[in-house]
Amino acid sequence: MDQQRAYELANKWLKGTITDAEMAAFSEYYNSKGDDEIMLPEDFAMHETALGKRILANVKEATGMAAPVVDMPVHRHRMLPKIAVAAAIMVLVSLGAYLWLHQDRDRQLAIENKMLPAQVLPGKEGAVLTLSDGRQIALDSAGNGHVADQNGAKVMLQNKQLIYDASESSTAEMAFNTMSTPAGRQFRLTLPDGTKVWLNAASSIRYPTRFSGNERKVIITGEAYFEVKRDQSKPFRVSVSDMEVEVLGTSFNINSYANEKMLRTTLIEGAVRVKNNAAAILLKPSQQAVLLQNHIGRSLEVKDGADIQQVMAWKNGIFNFNGADLFMVLRELERWYDIEVRYEGRIVPGLFFGKMSRNVNLNVVLEWLKGSGVNYRFEKGNKLIIIP
Repeated sequence: MDQQRAYELANKWLKGTITDAEMAAFSEYYNSKGDDEIMLPEDFAMHETALGKRILANVKEATGMAAPVVDMPVHRHRMLPKIAVAAAIMVLVSLGAYLWLHQDRDRQLAIENKMLPAQVLPGKEGAVLTLSDGRQIALDSAGNGHVADQNGAKVMLQNKQLIYDASESSTAEMAFNTMSTPAGRQFRLTLPDGTKVWLNAASSIRYPTRFSGNERKVIITGEAYFEVKRDQSKPFRVSVSDMEVEVLGTSFNINSYANEKMLRTTLIEGAVRVKNNAAAILLKPSQQAVLLQNHIGRSLEVKDGADIQQVMAWKNGIFNFNGADLFMVLRELERWYDIEVRYEGRIVPGLFFGKMSRNVNLNVVLEWLKGSGVNYRFEKGNKLIIIP
């Protein structure tokens, strides 16, 4: 950004017409200049102190924090000291509210709430592999290389991905392995036939160490994304709850958490057949099969125009809360941050809209919730208590 553009943005800031993106760019430019001289409008420098108080008031209003009182000296042709300017601004929309993050955020919140979970880190790559004989291997701590031999298949760990090499023929009895991710973990797996699987937090997949016969069948719980290796002679089947998904070669996502109201299978590309005891449905790309519980029983329905970006957000390292209610948001946080959520009193769920990286600490997400009007306290044992 050149000085002429900075001058224009400073004028817009004074007039109150600056956009969020322009404000972020201007703040970044200013802070990058260190003590270098920057030419700005005279009024900007003259009203610097008042402007600083206005910024802090906006932060207080948006987050509910008690903004600290800062006395700022006036420096001609300079903006605010760095401590009062947002070095990085993240804006999320939730129920029409904006949350502003700034450098003093963590210190101020720590004063207000000593139990703020700044130390609760986001989830990461990791899983537990259970072999056919019952032995368990923690894949978090295992290094790259040979992990085990399972009935003619070599089990290898390469760059945080479990791979089965079934090139060696074997007449041994069929053996099954299970890969499971606890809360706060996710992992990738390449099955013996070359099918790739991404496993979300608090999920599992049970599979044979080599596929034989006329089908390839796996069983999952939780959430998984599949890129199935095409083999017309051996249909690929995924069994989940009381539903089965049958494919030849395609990519799709299944969300089957037990504490969710719906079991959802979303087709990304190709074709799949989803069936349960009552019905069978052939899905087209961007369609979603929904198995829901109602007063009559479980019924299978098709939803057109599924939000693929939202479905795939977890795999791409994103929280996508568009259209989610508070309970849905918190269930996802429970799984990713390995926390326990409890409710006190009557909680109104509301609807949320916003996206955020899954690589942020828990306190960042909770600040967003607080700015959206959600009240909480955090207790020892990683317990998040939601209060009216």
